[in-house]
Amino acid sequence: MRPLAQATREQRHDPSRGPISFRQMETTFDPRKFKDEYETALKKLVARKAKGQTIEGPPPAERPDNLVNLMDALRQSLGHGRAGAPRKRPGRKAKRPRKAA
Repeated sequence: MRPLAQATREQRHDPSRGPISFRQMETTFDPRKFKDEYETALKKLVARKAKGQTIEGPPPAERPDNLVNLMDALRQSLGHGRAGAPRKRPGRKAKRPRKAA
């Protein structure tokens, strides 16, 4: 069985062959092909800091407009009058004692 990395594109995505098993996806790891981009970026950052340059972080991410608070939505779906206020439950009726047979 050939590793998935060596299989052709048609062989990897042929739906008639069924789902791909993990054994088919096995391949050998070649460390010469691996490039650690995180380590490279970190080394550049440390070098800039050592030269005395100021380091600025990325700008804060913008919050999307369609963001929904799931807890508020759940409370509303449960019929709470206002978000966060628990709904009062009616009290249980007392059970009548059973008559002896």
